[in-house]
Amino acid sequence: MNIENDPSMKLNRLSVFVSIILIALGISVLIPSSLFEITTRVFSLQFSFPVNLYFFSNILITLLTATGMMWFLQSHPNLSRGTLIQHSITPSITSFILSIVLHSMKIGPSWWFIFVMGGAVLLLVILAEYVVIEPTDVWFPLSIVGLMSLSYLLFLIFLSAISFSDQRLFTVAFIVFPISFLVTLRSIQLRTSKWETGWAVGIGFVTTQFALVFHYWPITPVQYGVFITGILFSLVEFSQNILENNPLKRAVIEPAVGFLLFVLIGILL
Repeated sequence: MNIENDPSMKLNRLSVFVSIILIALGISVLIPSSLFEITTRVFSLQFSFPVNLYFFSNILITLLTATGMMWFLQSHPNLSRGTLIQHSITPSITSFILSIVLHSMKIGPSWWFIFVMGGAVLLLVILAEYVVIEPTDVWFPLSIVGLMSLSYLLFLIFLSAISFSDQRLFTVAFIVFPISFLVTLRSIQLRTSKWETGWAVGIGFVTTQFALVFHYWPITPVQYGVFITGILFSLVEFSQNILENNPLKRAVIEPAVGFLLFVLIGILL
């Protein structure tokens, strides 16, 4: 039997991969988020650098997820080596956001519920990325829709957690831009099969500006997440319509309707 087609080998890789990420997420919440400074002297000048160990643990978990995803995907018989990175984006974002959410909560029944549900979402994202490697797979269309929907949902949860934790404006800009950039980049690529870096940078920048503007508005964290996610969703839909050469009227109306729905949901919350 070809080892690449051995179901037990795929299952073993998947179980090991997910288990390691969940263990890392569980351990990361024990790391204090307090800052300490590293001081150094250069000639007669003294420099102090603030260091947050929890932030570095988030980065390590994200990199671990990306590496593990590449390792797991190697069990796919039709994998092209050039596609490893693109299929690691959404799982990495998922583990990064899940780490932030878990660390912002106190350990208790609610924490364990989010931990279990987050692990289930991570598993679904991994399986969906595995499926979309093969366009002829019967689950391919559903996996595409699922990945895009989960990306927006994770982005909403991420923004709500950032708003709830009352981060500084600089921190919001520093974190929101790369996440919105990656969500946009992957969403467009899933639909058009093209890497539109220019669109992703532009949409990420505009979304970040709105995130900064709304940061101090008197709205709840969930409303904040819904409104900014609505902006990101509308901009991504508009870019996809333009890239697919749809008529301008349709390219504008569909995102506008989507944005109004997000606003309505946000107001009702």
